[in-house]
Amino acid sequence: MLLDTINKRFKSINSTLAKLGDIKSYEDSTNTLSVTKMSLLRGSLLYDIVNLKLAYIKLCEISQKVSDFFGLKILHVTVYIGQTSTIIIYSTILHYLKTYHIDFLMMIDLSIVVWMNIAIFVLTNYVTKTINESTETPVIINYLIDRCTVDEKVEKELDYFLYEISSQKVEFTAYGIIPLDRSLLATVIILS
Repeated sequence: MLLDTINKRFKSINSTLAKLGDIKSYEDSTNTLSVTKMSLLRGSLLYDIVNLKLAYIKLCEISQKVSDFFGLKILHVTVYIGQTSTIIIYSTILHYLKTYHIDFLMMIDLSIVVWMNIAIFVLTNYVTKTINESTETPVIINYLIDRCTVDEKVEKELDYFLYEISSQKVEFTAYGIIPLDRSLLATVIILS
């Protein structure tokens, strides 16, 4: 739920920035003002850009704190799920090869393995969505700077926004060891 909230906040920042330049693929409504029309409201626009920058930086900090707080726990859970899945699947295969029969308890064990792996898939999916949404912000800002006619002060503030967020990176890891994006799934598949 926390990752979904962070993702929605990044999406909101990107949507608001996209509305400044009337970027069709990001806008939520048809009643957006382009930056050229908003140049009359430069003071308000500058204030909004500064607030969006601060919100983006704060979200990056929150993401790092979430990753730090849950990192060790997720590392333990990931290792546990990997070991448990391997042992259950291995014992089920051995039992089946000996008896050509899978009993009810083994079916329950296999359903637990499936459930745990679905939980890992959901986690990695949300992490990847959040990371992707955070990387869209610099793309939108570059688009605004390059393709939209903006006031000099607005362009300067967008450049400063881009500079400030260039050092911010959203990543979620299990205690700094295992990335929790979809590459975790690829790693698990390769190792198994």
